[in-house]
Amino acid sequence: MICQEFALEAEDGDDLWQVMGKKMGELLTQAITIINDVSDYHETKYGEVAFGLDRNDFVNYAMAQFQMRFSRIEKAGTQILEKIMFKKPAAAELL
Repeated sequence: MICQEFALEAEDGDDLWQVMGKKMGELLTQAITIINDVSDYHETKYGEVAFGLDRNDFVNYAMAQFQMRFSRIEKAGTQILEKIMFKKPAAAELL
């Protein structure tokens, strides 16, 4: 279960945090690569991205989501497992 993994990170120390940070960075890189690949494909094939969408809007959204998730994981690392598992997230955390 993901919540248990977060709680274990706090117990296991900095090495696990470094691994988690590296993995999150890899996932962000992959997300941005997909955004760019899809945008490039549409620009090459059709001359523009459908509906006038801007790739920067997608990249900015991905970065904002990454930052919120990363912040939540960092916060979870300082909490006990029961608090993480049974806490109802605030509306802002759901975005």
